[in-house]
Amino acid sequence: MKKVLFTTVFNKPNVVTDMVAEHVKTFPRAGATVRVSPGLRFLKQNIPELEVLEYPEYEDYVEKLKEGWDIVGFSVYLYQIPEILEMIEIARAHGVKEIWAGNYGAPVPAIEEAVDRVVIGDGFDEVSALFGYSIAPDKIEHPAMTATVTAIWKFRLMSFGILYTAFGCPFHCSFCQTPVFIKNRRRVNLESIDRVLKHYHELGIRYIGIFDETFGVHAQHYEGVTKLLEKYGMIWAAQSRVEIFLKHYEKWYERGLRLPGIGVEFMDEGILKDVNKTQAVDKIKEWAKVSRKPGMFRYAFSIIGHPDMDREKTIADAYKLKALGFEINRASVLTPFPHTQQWDEIDSKYGIDEPDMHKYDSRNLVWKHPYIGKEEMLELLHELKTTFQSSIKLYKDGLGRLFYDELKRGKWWFFKNYVVRGIVRSNFINDKEQYYFPNMEGHRRSLDPSLSEEILSA
Repeated sequence: MKKVLFTTVFNKPNVVTDMVAEHVKTFPRAGATVRVSPGLRFLKQNIPELEVLEYPEYEDYVEKLKEGWDIVGFSVYLYQIPEILEMIEIARAHGVKEIWAGNYGAPVPAIEEAVDRVVIGDGFDEVSALFGYSIAPDKIEHPAMTATVTAIWKFRLMSFGILYTAFGCPFHCSFCQTPVFIKNRRRVNLESIDRVLKHYHELGIRYIGIFDETFGVHAQHYEGVTKLLEKYGMIWAAQSRVEIFLKHYEKWYERGLRLPGIGVEFMDEGILKDVNKTQAVDKIKEWAKVSRKPGMFRYAFSIIGHPDMDREKTIADAYKLKALGFEINRASVLTPFPHTQQWDEIDSKYGIDEPDMHKYDSRNLVWKHPYIGKEEMLELLHELKTTFQSSIKLYKDGLGRLFYDELKRGKWWFFKNYVVRGIVRSNFINDKEQYYFPNMEGHRRSLDPSLSEEILSA
């Protein structure tokens, strides 16, 4: 049997995710250190023969290579490419003959030229074929994954369970890589979701972050998912489209939805049409109005830097969004990604001119905007953080609403479930620990060697 190791980029100090308070300029902040790679955890859960490293220290990565591997694979984002190329060189120097790469940053020339195989999509078929079997389409299993939110002086506020219930998105916004990258829109097995939610519940976790690209697109599947979330008394966050939330929010609210997120992108109908974001501004306004329920903490994603918008139009658009009253507005800079319609359009009309791959992180301008320069765009992004919200308003009016909604259930209930099961027990959860479940019956199907070879040679 082949020895196969997949890894993320090596660890860098103080790398944190963009939690809500990263989008205000002032103290205090909250964040969760990046420790988990969902893609690699899913592969390991479904293909146990695989070994994975998540954000290893540089020295630990080098030491692991000394064990000898037939294949080493890398999970790549665009802004990590310089470090990944360095890691590839080290792997080659340690005698690794075959190098793979996957994730959204893999299908670009710099990586394609450095590796032997680029995997597009989730990788279940390609990786399982290495070991002579395939995963049954209806048996994709969910691994255990947690993250811990810390605030002032690294104080642990809570741990939350990470959940994916389906992969891919049926919509085709011109700026999004998902439809290009994920061809097979698979659903995660409901029995497996039940199992992982039970595991989270036993750990004392009550908050679930759902990271589906578009929650709710498969009505029957999501009916089952939301019933399971209600079964375990979970409070959950999910991102979806306005029209989906408007259709289901009453039922989902009763089942624990408290942190709904929408991709507003722009408040201009013409711009929305230009980026193929098929939603109406009136629907966004309707959602902002009807979703003002007790305990709701609503967040909206927006984009600045459309080529038709100068500084004044950008600020005006931001104020239109602010007026809707969402608890958090998360702005990012328009960044074209390879193989998307937007990449081709911007490159041909304006030119993509940023050589530093670290800046392809949705915070920096990487192309020749007709009205706004690179430094000005960065300043504008920081200015909008102040425009959108202050940290005091965020905690008092936003997270405070969640807090008081919990307190209404009774002081003893609040102490037992919020303080003990939430804050106290979060200090005993190790996010870095990789925990996997036994595979369910019928999970895998044997492959004829010729079919395995066909998959791997595709």
